[in-house]
Amino acid sequence: MNTPKYALEQEAEEFSDEQLAAIYLDSHDHPAPYWTTDELQQTFKVISFLMPFVFVTRKEDNQNGTLTWIDLDCVLPGHYARLYFDFKPDHISIW
Repeated sequence: MNTPKYALEQEAEEFSDEQLAAIYLDSHDHPAPYWTTDELQQTFKVISFLMPFVFVTRKEDNQNGTLTWIDLDCVLPGHYARLYFDFKPDHISIW
């Protein structure tokens, strides 16, 4: 289900930027969970970025992998949130 851009603009006043980004991701069938930048820093050690990916090590078990990220401003100008999602473990250690 795709949420029209105008529907997101109408909802924009009712939600935080992080909530709007989650609504956008949900409406485009992106897999949860989602992490804010603060949550990302608590859960993962960031190795590097290559848009739209971030290479990370999960702190709880030292599992290397990748996350995808989106900036809300790209789809709803004037709203500034970045969410990270779709953690994919790397089964071949390259780091």
